[in-house]
Amino acid sequence: MAAGIQFKGLVFNRSISELEINKIKNTQHRGDVSSRWGEIKDLFCFTNKEEAKRLLYDVYNTKNTDSDRINSFSKLQNLVELKESQNNFKMELKEGKVQLTIIDTVISKSLDLPEIPSIGEDNKTKAKTLLFDVYNTTKSDSDRIMSFSKLQDLASPKPDSNFNIKLNQDNVQLTISNIIDIKIKQPEDAEGAADILKNLNRYKDQTTEHRRQIFEHDIIRMNYEISTAKSGLPFDHLSYPFVENENENENDKLLAREKVTNATALLDSVSKYQQRAIGMFATQKLIIEMKPCRKDYMSYGTNSDSFFKLKQYPSGDIMVDMTFESTVADDRKYVANEMGIVYANVTYGASILIGKNNSTVVSCTWTGENRLSDSNILRPDYA
Repeated sequence: MAAGIQFKGLVFNRSISELEINKIKNTQHRGDVSSRWGEIKDLFCFTNKEEAKRLLYDVYNTKNTDSDRINSFSKLQNLVELKESQNNFKMELKEGKVQLTIIDTVISKSLDLPEIPSIGEDNKTKAKTLLFDVYNTTKSDSDRIMSFSKLQDLASPKPDSNFNIKLNQDNVQLTISNIIDIKIKQPEDAEGAADILKNLNRYKDQTTEHRRQIFEHDIIRMNYEISTAKSGLPFDHLSYPFVENENENENDKLLAREKVTNATALLDSVSKYQQRAIGMFATQKLIIEMKPCRKDYMSYGTNSDSFFKLKQYPSGDIMVDMTFESTVADDRKYVANEMGIVYANVTYGASILIGKNNSTVVSCTWTGENRLSDSNILRPDYA
């Protein structure tokens, strides 16, 4: 029995055989696909039929650019109803070239990924891997979005306005001008995301103005990097932790006030919903509500550091990346171990995309190193 690709749509359940694949492969003109389409059209949901037909032709059409063929292949994968069935469409990166395979039929094994002009020679190899991961639907939705964000970080100058992320009601759109335009489902695979949102939901009755004040308060005492692809906003810089007090010199006080001004400029440029979301996701409140989500990764003590990076895209949407690192001081390890703290070093990470009217947790992680129970911890005299 010939191998085939199974599609499960709303009504039909059939498979594309190798013979049918080769019919499309050997078609020389898009118009000729119509005569073949009657044999396989029931493999797709009604609303996806014409799109799938066009994409399948564009994948095989050697007159198209390599970039267009890769892009069409990725979009075709997205039309497959079941996630596990997408594995029948394989996209592999081999020695810098992209190989496309449907079942065991290699469509092409030497396609070039598009070049991104704003990425320098030193980063081109890394950029190629990240771009491939953006295309590749066998990666999780979270990984694809994070690869896109990391890819933008390689661009120079920063920020590169050719990169854009837009959070729609039911998908996330990733765009690089004249290179890619991909829509993927909103991430649902970020483990722990539901717990974070549930914990933060308890503050839903707090006013937008209150959350603004929290953000403006936190920004002068923690690490923030804020960048924007929209013109007219007076910042694109790395800010540093600083608490204004009477012992600081006037220059430091001036820098602290400038940071608040820059933060206010960001808040004034976005929707009321985004102002509130920034006040939740881009403050220590996010860190506090991540702690109880994973008991094994509870932190202890005040020896910690927090870092927030906010990137505003041309769409107006904002990506918040947060990293929190905590280390138990040597003289507190005995007490921490007695209290049930598992690791001496813990790290939390979260990336949240804030749209104009909704937000999605792209990724969240908890990691730990140096188990206290494995250490030879002496009981201090004061314990």
